[in-house]
Amino acid sequence: MSWRELARGEEALAIAYVSKVPEINLFISGDLRSFGIDGKHVRARIYEKEGALAGILLRYMDRNYVFYTAEKDFPFQDIADLIKSENPTLEGVCLSGKAEIIAPVQPFLKPLTLENTMMARANAASFKKVSAATYAGLRLLGSKEDFEALEELQSTIQEFSSSKRSRQEVVDGFLAAHHRGALAYGVYVNGLLVSAASTTADTKESSMLVGVCTREGYRNKGYASLVVSQLLKACFARGESFVCLFYDNPLAGKIYHSFGFKDIAPYAMLH
Repeated sequence: MSWRELARGEEALAIAYVSKVPEINLFISGDLRSFGIDGKHVRARIYEKEGALAGILLRYMDRNYVFYTAEKDFPFQDIADLIKSENPTLEGVCLSGKAEIIAPVQPFLKPLTLENTMMARANAASFKKVSAATYAGLRLLGSKEDFEALEELQSTIQEFSSSKRSRQEVVDGFLAAHHRGALAYGVYVNGLLVSAASTTADTKESSMLVGVCTREGYRNKGYASLVVSQLLKACFARGESFVCLFYDNPLAGKIYHSFGFKDIAPYAMLH
């Protein structure tokens, strides 16, 4: 039983392991497919037990980690030790994964706090289009100006404004994701972006829906439903099997269920 670095060229080994639970491991499989083990964007360590893969800790960029194991009896402190070896102060660190395997790591990563969410999934068969009139301001976001507007919109919303990244880093991240196949839709009203949503961890099979937001003063007008519906439609139109998302309050859950999303499992983040 030991840890070792996942080498370039071994991505298929890890993807086969995490694909047993594809929704929960969408970030791991998405990053491995998009970047591979390149040393810059993605690094991964695997835990082997009796010659078989029994766990994986993937790091995206410098401080974002995703962990998965199917083992009930696992050396959870090892996860904390590996993270601390790269980020001793834990500043800006985020560890995510299925709630039941992230919670046991928490005692070893203090003072990080645990945030619990629910993961849900929709597929083409369950997707329900929201009956809403077409709106001229709804459009696919793809230009630098669009992503500058998206960064400005998110900066007005508390959930997103806590990011330590500079405005340029956020915009560059949106552009890079767009070039890798991520989708983003938004609603403009009189030239102002008032609502948006996007995808991440995009592969041929699936995407994660993220960043659903609406500017204060423009809420309860159906704009978010428009962008979510259009995003789902576009994902399924390009052949994806399913789309996942997270939510953390019953009202949001009710809205997403109306699109055909079904709860998969509790998901957690330590940050």
